[in-house]
Amino acid sequence: MYAPSLGAFNTFGSIRQLTTIQREKGGVVSGQDGAIEVTPPAGRGCGADVDANFKLGLSEPYLRAGNEMQDMRGRVNTRGARVGHCNICDEFGPLTEDHVPPKGTLLVKQVELMRIVELLGAGPIRKNRNRRYMPGGVHFRTLCAKCNNDLLGRRYDKELIRFSNAVSETLKSSLALPTTVQIPANPGRLVRAVVGHLLAIGVARRPHSPIWQVASRYFLDPAEPIPDEIDVYVWAYPHRTQVQLRLASLQPDFFRTKPILFSCLKYFPVGFMVTWSIDDRSRVPLPNLRDYMIHTGDHEVSIPIQLRPLVKERWPEAPGSEAAVFHTEDDGFGAIPSGQKN
Repeated sequence: MYAPSLGAFNTFGSIRQLTTIQREKGGVVSGQDGAIEVTPPAGRGCGADVDANFKLGLSEPYLRAGNEMQDMRGRVNTRGARVGHCNICDEFGPLTEDHVPPKGTLLVKQVELMRIVELLGAGPIRKNRNRRYMPGGVHFRTLCAKCNNDLLGRRYDKELIRFSNAVSETLKSSLALPTTVQIPANPGRLVRAVVGHLLAIGVARRPHSPIWQVASRYFLDPAEPIPDEIDVYVWAYPHRTQVQLRLASLQPDFFRTKPILFSCLKYFPVGFMVTWSIDDRSRVPLPNLRDYMIHTGDHEVSIPIQLRPLVKERWPEAPGSEAAVFHTEDDGFGAIPSGQKN
């Protein structure tokens, strides 16, 4: 296939930008059944080991007309209709606001929310008046009361808050820290909390595509073991910028191997990367919560968190010159504490 000039947007960019680049150079980007397929122009290629047609694997209709994630003033829209379909269970009814990450993990008065391509410098910079300033952190009005309050709030967020605060206390310690620390956790509840918040990202994102159906069923059924399609990696993240990626595609070696379809949630003090049907779990060299789960994972374990060396701040959303990431403009967000420059 034809490899786009990734340097044009510093090895990351939005699908809309990729569309423009491909058309200028003779390639075609098309959307069919929610997938994005890149087809090279005749006579071009990037290696004999790559198929002529390359699907990025994005499984929602990203090239649809209309934009639920933008309000009338062009700001990022996080407040869906007061009554609608829940992003997790798909039931129709009153919707509530889910904090991503949950309250109790962050101590910020207000954050400035922007699209991920703007945070990373791959998209046009909106005027400040078009950004959304959110008191108390990022929240999306996308979940019914049962999924948000009964399941996330009362059952799973407590574990995510406990785990996050334990990592935070370690990072803030004045003692000389070892290379790796062990953090107590209930991996089953921790994974369901992360999956639930990822499902909450984005207005009007009903769980119709295969990966979100798998994620929704897993979140809703506490007796179900973690599906084979889901892996959840964790690392220390001692940075103030928050990242919420509903879905993106990581190409570690520029189209020579299969892409890694992933979601990501990062906030001080931890980062979580959820991969979807990854072909080789060792491709992500981080602790995988799956490895610490027996059956549903509803038990206590110790999770190793590496403190030295630290994972790069902008990984995986902007991995640098050694890889490329394809984002969609409306399914990735960044948030910084008000007054802080990104």
